[in-house]
Amino acid sequence: MQDRAEIFGLHKNAIVQRMTTDGKSLLERVFEFEFASKEITKATAILETNDAGLSGGGHYSSADSEKEEDKAANFKRRILTIIQELPELLDEEVCNRLYPISYEHCFNTLIKKEVQRYNMLMQVIYVSLKNTLKALEGVIHINANLEEVYKSLTYEHVPHTWHKYCYPTFKSLSLFLSNLQDRVAFIQSFLNDKEE
Repeated sequence: MQDRAEIFGLHKNAIVQRMTTDGKSLLERVFEFEFASKEITKATAILETNDAGLSGGGHYSSADSEKEEDKAANFKRRILTIIQELPELLDEEVCNRLYPISYEHCFNTLIKKEVQRYNMLMQVIYVSLKNTLKALEGVIHINANLEEVYKSLTYEHVPHTWHKYCYPTFKSLSLFLSNLQDRVAFIQSFLNDKEE
């Protein structure tokens, strides 16, 4: 039995928010467990291959390694596609010129802050994806943030590192990227309309 939210001075929607947070946390843990179990299976197969090479038996074939290479190549293509589909950064200089900050026009401050926020978000996305590609190629060492981006992209989630700079969203990765393009185009329309 749960106490009503009103007893604690909270709004009724506090229960909905808590349930949403609990559900999201549970799903993240399930995905982490699934990812970990796949990694353990893969590591076990590699160890069995190494043992088989020493003893002459084994069941990890070159076809399995080709599947892994294809999977890695598809993942790299997916990252490159996301990078190519990212909208261009919004021009902050044009924004500053068209919408100078003044006490009489609060919209100017709003549009300037939104341009800065979206530019920061797109830069974070671009850098994290580029670094993930470099880590997959072995150019840089993988760290916790890059591993988290990799896991999130695997399961079509928006990575937590992006959430720090992002507007609140529960969308899948593909829907989030589509929505981001629409939002940036909307802000860009303000810059284009005022320029003309």
